[in-house]
Amino acid sequence: MYRKKTIAGYTLIVVGITALICSLVFVFLGYNFVLKPDIDFEEEQTLNQTEYQSDYISIPGFEAWTIDAGETWVSTNFYNPDSNNCYFVISVVLDDTGETIYESKYVKPGQRLYEVELLKALEAGTYEATLHYSTYSMTDNSPMNGADVPFSLIVQ
Repeated sequence: MYRKKTIAGYTLIVVGITALICSLVFVFLGYNFVLKPDIDFEEEQTLNQTEYQSDYISIPGFEAWTIDAGETWVSTNFYNPDSNNCYFVISVVLDDTGETIYESKYVKPGQRLYEVELLKALEAGTYEATLHYSTYSMTDNSPMNGADVPFSLIVQ
């Protein structure tokens, strides 16, 4: 009788250790094969600076920007492309009134603004607006050419 209890005890210990080992193997290795979603990302790319010499300024734009009514802090994705050799000051101007509702400080090449504070909250509606880019030399801070990009500002 004592021998049966000992064998049963050893069996439980072996089963427990086996279950623990299987769990650890699944957690550390199985996740990559079983639970990991099938997502394929693009590889990181680098720009060969010796091959790319641009005298042009890249100006990003968009057709519409949607923000929340009554809010001054809003989400966005204003940026200065990495390829530029100048600083940006980005302004948002309402076309009907000529009122500037946002103006950034200097934005370095490669820098992005994901949240900005408007100078005033807007009521719901669709506004025609202009994204105005003022550009400045990185060597002496002198003004360079600028650009205006029209877009629809959708306030909901």
